[in-house]
This record gives sequence, structure tokens and C-alpha cells, in this order.
Amino acid sequence: RASIPRVAPAPSASGAPVVPPAPPVTAAPVAPPEPQTAEPAPEIDHTVVVERRAPRISWTLRADDGTVNEVVARTVLGRDPQPLEASDATIAVGIDDPTVSASHAVVELRDGQMLITDLASANGTVVLDGHGHEQHCPAGVAVAVAEGSAIELGAYTLVAHSLKRRAG
Repeated sequence: RASIPRVAPAPSASGAPVVPPAPPVTAAPVAPPEPQTAEPAPEIDHTVVVERRAPRISWTLRADDGTVNEVVARTVLGRDPQPLEASDATIAVGIDDPTVSASHAVVELRDGQMLITDLASANGTVVLDGHGHEQHCPAGVAVAVAEGSAIELGAYTLVAHSLKRRAG
């Protein structure tokens, strides 16, 4: 470093000493900050997300005599029901009731809803909801059946009940 000579300040007109200007300051080089090493990330939780499915809804038909049949597939109802297709189930109802046709109606489940279709039976099919409203089922037309509805096949009555079950 070069030495700066000191010069005595010249007296000012007021007689106060004059302070010489400060020498220029040069900044010392600053080292760049050291890169910080990242700490290892904590273990990531590998929780598996479970796919939620809607509960499975099944239906039962309870007859006047207390017999209960579960409906799990398209099912033909009647005194002597015959499947319409090879995969159809059958439930014999009203065996001793001559107002029930041999193959009277078919019930099926769609999206958890029970539907009934009259198969051109002699005495028809009627659905009575919990409020007493009657729905006569035209032959070949699917009619929705609500929880607790009574289904009349001729003079024979079945009551529909839905059951929610966990999807499995």
C-alpha cells in the first residue's frame, strides 16, 4: 500500500482547523457465498389412494306369506315363470293364485333402481308407492319401483325393499 503523505491543514479564514478529505475507500473483494447443500428430503409418504365405489344396492321382494326373495339379476315372476333369456333368473310367486299368469312380469335392476315390466299378463301389474299412488304397468314398458312399494301381480302382492351394502 502506498502511504499518503499527511499535510497539515491550512487554517481557515475563521481560524478553525481544516480537516483534510478522507482517503478514497476501496472495497475488498467479497467471496461469493458458498453453495448450500440441500438437506435430503424426508421420506415421501407413499399412501395408496383407495377408489371409492358407490354402495351396492340390492332389492328384495317380500310376499304376503312372509317369503323373501332377493333380486340380484333380471328375474321373471309368475306361477310357473320361464326365463326370457338364458341368463334370466326366475321366482315362482302366487303358485296357488289363478290371477297370476305363468310368466307375469320381469324385474330388473339398473343403476341400483328396480324396474318392473308386465309381460302382457291377463290381469296386469300395478305398482303402489308409499303414498298410495297407483301406477298401472303397460305391457312391455319398464316402470320404476320405489322403496316400500307394493307390486300387485293380479291379486297377489309383493313388497319391494332396497338394501344398501358396501361396495366390495
